[in-house]
Amino acid sequence: MTTLAITILTFISSLVGVSSTPSEDSAVWKTENKWKKNNNGYTFEATSKKIVSECIKNPDSYIFFPSIIHAAHSIFLDNKLIKSFGRHDFKSTRSFYGSPILSCKKVVEGNVLKWITTSYTSYFARIHKFPELVEKKPVNNLFFEILHAIAGGILLIMSIFCATLFSGKVSQKLSISLPLSCLFISMYFIFSVAGLFNIGLDMLTLHKLADFGIWFGLLFFFYALVQEKYCPKILFTIFASLVFVGCIFILIGNSGDVVQLGTTIPFGFTVFLMTYGIFISVTKLKDAQYKRKIILTTMSLVVFLTSAINEIFIVLGLYDGLTVFSIGMVSGLIFFALSVNEKIILTYRERDYLRKNLEIEVNNKTKELQIALKKQKETQAELVQSSKLASLGTLSAGIAHEINNSLACVSTGMRPLQRSIEKLEDHSQDEIIHGCLDSMKHGLNVTIDIIKSLSNYAGLNQARFKKVSIKTIIESVKTLLKHKIASNQIEIEIDIDTKHEIFGDVIGLNQIFMNLISNSIAAVNQKGRIKISTRQLNNSIEVELSDDGCGIPENIQDRIFDPFFTTKEVGSGTGLGLHIVKKEVNRHSGEISIKSEENKGTAFKISLPVNLTKDKYVAA
Repeated sequence: MTTLAITILTFISSLVGVSSTPSEDSAVWKTENKWKKNNNGYTFEATSKKIVSECIKNPDSYIFFPSIIHAAHSIFLDNKLIKSFGRHDFKSTRSFYGSPILSCKKVVEGNVLKWITTSYTSYFARIHKFPELVEKKPVNNLFFEILHAIAGGILLIMSIFCATLFSGKVSQKLSISLPLSCLFISMYFIFSVAGLFNIGLDMLTLHKLADFGIWFGLLFFFYALVQEKYCPKILFTIFASLVFVGCIFILIGNSGDVVQLGTTIPFGFTVFLMTYGIFISVTKLKDAQYKRKIILTTMSLVVFLTSAINEIFIVLGLYDGLTVFSIGMVSGLIFFALSVNEKIILTYRERDYLRKNLEIEVNNKTKELQIALKKQKETQAELVQSSKLASLGTLSAGIAHEINNSLACVSTGMRPLQRSIEKLEDHSQDEIIHGCLDSMKHGLNVTIDIIKSLSNYAGLNQARFKKVSIKTIIESVKTLLKHKIASNQIEIEIDIDTKHEIFGDVIGLNQIFMNLISNSIAAVNQKGRIKISTRQLNNSIEVELSDDGCGIPENIQDRIFDPFFTTKEVGSGTGLGLHIVKKEVNRHSGEISIKSEENKGTAFKISLPVNLTKDKYVAA
């Protein structure tokens, strides 16, 4: 596994043109060993007399040694150890990136300076330049060590701060992912300078822990971006898969090169995701309400991307400079936390506005609802009235038909009667005269019955509340529907006690039974049977109206009283008939129930109180 990892990593280095040593020999340093493999790693050794001479000439200067990732350094003056940085057996380490800085004052009394450095991996066994003399003390360890330690502490505090501040104020996923991102990235910085925190773990363990920390930290950061709609779920899934594969190599790695191979796997896609997030945030800048939040998120991603590219270049060996990874990670997470906080501020601002203007908003909405309710009631009343008028129109057609038949009888008898009267002296015509008179009398009586039934139905010249005979109501409706009953050859059986009376509204009761009997006639259609009966139940009369028609499907029986619900074809019904029935029954403080079975018939039971008084009657 180690050989494979070294081969892959070396191939990557060769692609980008990175060599293990400078291309030209140094005029100051002499190479003694060029990355010789030993039990602890890969050792490079060089000696120099000239740099000692230069130090004697410039005693206030410093010797700046190059930074070698995951390496240890030892510096000897005339074979005497005068400076060390980390342990060459890597049983503990000071830092991943730091390097020794030697004052010229420590070498002015010697002749030969020897520098021995050991790289813990084959991949990082490289130097781009030899140690050189500088006038001012280098600040590289400030970036390589001090800022890493500070970043670890800041992010550790931020993880606690974000968990406390954002809990219950943003989505649970966001309030968890952001603190975890801070926590895991803080692990990377703390373990990368373990010696400063007196953490006595070996280099391989620290390498694994640190790289686990950075990738899990970035994983939770991108998950937070998913919650904020800056990263699509599909791209996050790809990234998570790459991190998972990389972490397997990190976990099973028995050498630094295998661990580093696992760390390298998600590099490229990380840069792509950050770039994509910046693109999305820029497209969102037109949203004026969240402009400040979007700008903060954009800044977060920009510094993340900049520092990540800088770090990748250093790790690949393309850039031998200062790492700003600690500054980028801390700044990026701070900017992102500020963007989340801005979201919370906007939410609370909206809440305060609603609190302040709640009463006004409620009053406005109440007025709107009252207006809408009024319009709805007016519309419903108009529709109910239309249904009643439509019902009366249907009845008018039947009444006209019946009256026409009755008057035809009168008309038919008039002309023979006229001729017979002209022959009054001839008593042989008496039988014809009496027959014509009887025919006219019958026709007129039928007309009178129809008009009387219509008057009863309409409640003309009647008190609004009175004792009403159920049988009288039923007979009136039957008379008005006579033409429908006869044309469909329907048999109606009425079994009603004449003593069964209730206190109610004639017009409302007529509406109940007119709609129910009309529906039964339509359900029976041809040669069917309708039965109407009553019985006394304590202080109420129960009216049962049943037919042997088509029945009502069980799945719609709960909806038949709903307004505008109808099973008839479009244009054949308003869907208000049974709604009016239900409404009138409720207004009489009654109850109505249905029992129906398809292809066997339907039975309605209506219970109406006998002693309903006017003050208990529900006004229309």
